[in-house]
Amino acid sequence: VWILVQELLDKSLKGPEDVRKALSAPVLGVLPKDPSPLRLGRSAQTEVEERLRAARTNVLHALSHGARQVVVVTSAGPREGASTTAAGLARVLALSGHRVVLVGGDLRSPSAVGASGAPGLAEVLVGTARLSQVLVEGEVPGLELLPAGDMPGNPSELLGGRNMSDLLHHLAADRIVIIDAPPVCRFTDAVVLAEYAGGVLLVARAGRTSAEDLREAALAVGQGGGHMLGVVLTNVSDLGRGSRSAQTAVTHAESATV
Repeated sequence: VWILVQELLDKSLKGPEDVRKALSAPVLGVLPKDPSPLRLGRSAQTEVEERLRAARTNVLHALSHGARQVVVVTSAGPREGASTTAAGLARVLALSGHRVVLVGGDLRSPSAVGASGAPGLAEVLVGTARLSQVLVEGEVPGLELLPAGDMPGNPSELLGGRNMSDLLHHLAADRIVIIDAPPVCRFTDAVVLAEYAGGVLLVARAGRTSAEDLREAALAVGQGGGHMLGVVLTNVSDLGRGSRSAQTAVTHAESATV
């Protein structure tokens, strides 16, 4: 009885179909329950790599409808897999021959991607460092990292300023820019960044993110003028089901765009 009660009270998303019921946005990727192999510079298991490649293909297709090669990766709340997804996506994009820069856009609580202890994005935006001084070569050819740098006192103002706009315009001239942004339901930073992006990739975690959380996050992006590319669902146990979802995501993306 207690197990049945828990299941009835659990409002979290379980699979791609739950995402589609919650939002009209397409599911662009389904990632496995243990995302640890998806970190930068590491080869993942073949099955995991295939799902990352499917997400990459779907994101590129969705991004092709816009002029800006900038993707903001965010989530409704913390610990939903946004940073890991941003890193994995940047890596497989570089492996496919694209020039990619992964930007640590969370100036409040930098992830492993953004926290290097060295100057980074924050210093470039305030003018105490040049871009050439802070860009780091990734372990994958074609991949560069722009760490977050030291935490400033006014992150939203920095990210929404002219310097950030100019920086992204410069980076996107010959690269695909992936921005690891903070949770959209906690801070306005991701919404601010969405104004300069070709689209927003919303990451949800199966077993944690609720349909209400997902809708609230998508609403915040839309109200801020951002364009939703779609959703990546992480922490999924049923990989076979996820694979079928990934294969049909392009069709859903085309329908949503039309």
